[in-house]
Amino acid sequence: MTVWALIPVKPFAVAKSRLSSVLGAEQRAKLAEAMLCDTLATVRADERVAGICVVTSDPQAAFIAGRHGARVLDDTVGELNDALEAGRSWVKGQVRCAPLLVLPTDLPTFRPYDLDKLLKRLSSPRSVVIAAAHDGDGTNAILLGERAEMPFAFGPGSFFRHLAIAETKGLKVETLQLDGIARDLDRPEDIAPILARTSTGKAASLLLEAFGLARLSETMGAL
Repeated sequence: MTVWALIPVKPFAVAKSRLSSVLGAEQRAKLAEAMLCDTLATVRADERVAGICVVTSDPQAAFIAGRHGARVLDDTVGELNDALEAGRSWVKGQVRCAPLLVLPTDLPTFRPYDLDKLLKRLSSPRSVVIAAAHDGDGTNAILLGERAEMPFAFGPGSFFRHLAIAETKGLKVETLQLDGIARDLDRPEDIAPILARTSTGKAASLLLEAFGLARLSETMGAL
């Protein structure tokens, strides 16, 4: 099986705004850049990934994506689900029929093991694998079989919306709970659990440099 990966990327300057109480604007931009690099490196290393499409309006993100061998689609809409639909249409124009993996970049613990488990879970052309966030509310990845057609519904409550949409479309639904995919980085309280699980990758290095274990403990205690 070969798949295409579709990765949406917000402008670095506005990324991770909910971390503003513990990280400055420049630190957040560097963190977003690091997470993109980590994600691209993991995805690109898997030989089952035939291509990567990054949807973004950020010039630096586009440059990084190109350096990692990804194709870049300019995000002219700004809304996540619309941007993903544009990306899906672009991928379909490049390859007639292939599974599509939609993956965010804010998963600092995402590693090749997690990607392997996710790809192996796809069981048929009309199946969809939905990976939940650790809170059970959001969707951290979707893998669509080559004949699985359903709209994207990312946002609060997206895990159950995606489940409902897939079932309405008559698709075979697989759900996945993997810590490496579930642990997204959105809020200050997410940092400690993430660093407890990994110290590798550019994003983890930046977080450790920004906090250190002692300062991280103090910061979490103050929240």
